[in-house]
Amino acid sequence: MAMCWQIVLNALISAAPIILLAVGFVVIFRIAGFYHFTHGSVFMVAPYIAFIFHRHVGLALLPSAVLGIVGGTAVGTLLGQLLFLPAQRRGASGLTLLFVSLGVAIVIPNVVAIFLGDALYVLDGNQTHSSIGLFGAR
Repeated sequence: MAMCWQIVLNALISAAPIILLAVGFVVIFRIAGFYHFTHGSVFMVAPYIAFIFHRHVGLALLPSAVLGIVGGTAVGTLLGQLLFLPAQRRGASGLTLLFVSLGVAIVIPNVVAIFLGDALYVLDGNQTHSSIGLFGAR
């Protein structure tokens, strides 16, 4: 039975970022009225900002993660204020906003790749990797 809980817990932990991204897509679609492809790129920027603060600035993992969330939020807000809100004020159609969103979704990962490369980066907090128990699973 403990193995079953461990599998369920591992599935929830693995699915959490995907669920968060999907909920964000739905919320933005309901608010903005168009499918916002840029959300995925902004979702990608936050961990890179956390990586920069952790690995290059030397902050601990938790403050770096908080700064990554704040930085990702700032990037998303800045894009909304500089690109999407002015286009909506000028009466841009949903298709136009979709193309703007798609263009930004192409540019952001490429800018990140130019500055940080395309390697896989891992955030480790230099902590001991001990397990915690939950419902009898470890």
